[in-house]
Amino acid sequence: MPTQETPLPGGIANAGAVVRVGETVRRPVGPNSRSISALLDFLRNQGFDGAPERRGVDDQGREVLTFIPGRVALPPFPAWSTSEQALESVARLLRRYHDATITFDRTAATWSTAFTDPTDVAEVICHNDVCPENVVFAGRRAVALLDFDFAAPGRRIWDIARTLRMWAPLSAPSHRVNYSPALDALTRTTMFCRAYGISPEEASMFVATVDECITVGTRFVRDRVAANEAAFVDMWNSGGGEERAIADRAWLKANEQSLAVAATRGCSVAERRT
Repeated sequence: MPTQETPLPGGIANAGAVVRVGETVRRPVGPNSRSISALLDFLRNQGFDGAPERRGVDDQGREVLTFIPGRVALPPFPAWSTSEQALESVARLLRRYHDATITFDRTAATWSTAFTDPTDVAEVICHNDVCPENVVFAGRRAVALLDFDFAAPGRRIWDIARTLRMWAPLSAPSHRVNYSPALDALTRTTMFCRAYGISPEEASMFVATVDECITVGTRFVRDRVAANEAAFVDMWNSGGGEERAIADRAWLKANEQSLAVAATRGCSVAERRT
C-alpha cells in the first residue's frame, strides 16, 4: 500500500491538510462529514460520476476519497480555466449535479450554515463553493466537483449565483485579483445561464440573489477575520478588505439592470430546463 503523502494545493480552511496517497485523497473529518458521505454515496448510486467516491476513514481518522485525475485551476487563474468552453462546461456539470440531488433524503442530515441559502426553499443540495480550485478539468471540460464541506439544501439559483460570483466574476473590476481584466462578466453570465438552462423565474430572481450572496459571503469572511484565522486574514487583506466589499456592492448596484438582462438572455428555449 502506498504511504507517501503529497499535499494538494488550493483551499483555505483546510490548506495543507488535504493530501494525496496513491490514488486516494485524505482530508480532515468535519462536523457534517456523515451527511456529506451519505450525499457522495447517493450521487454514485444515481450514476453521477462528477464527484469523488467515498472510501471510508483511514487509521488517522481522516476521510478517504478517490483521487480524480485532471487539472485544477489555481490563482492566478490561467487562460484555459477562464475560456468560454470551460465556463459552459462548469454550468453543465453544476446542472447535472443539481439534478442528481433532487431526491436525496436530507431529513436526518446536518449541513454547514456558512453559505446556506437564506430562504427556506430546498430544491436541491447546493454545493455552495464551486470556485475554480474546486473543479477538476479534463482539457477545458469540467468533469468533477471537489470539497463538499459547505454543501447544504437550497435553491438552484442560489448555487448558480454563488458560482457566477467566482466564474464571471461578479465583482468590481478594480478588485478582480487572479482574473484576467479582459473578462466580460455580463456576457459570461448569459453564457453560463444558457448552458445551465435556467428558467425565466430564476432569471427574474438573479440580481437579488447575487446581492444576497455578497452579503452572506462577506459576513462569512468577516467573522473569520474577527476570529483571527490567519488564512482568512491574509485573503481578506490581499483581496482589498472592506474596500473590496464596498466596491462589489457599488458594482452590483451600477450593473443590476444589465445583469438582469444578461440572465434573461440566458433563458434559451433550446436548453431551458423543463
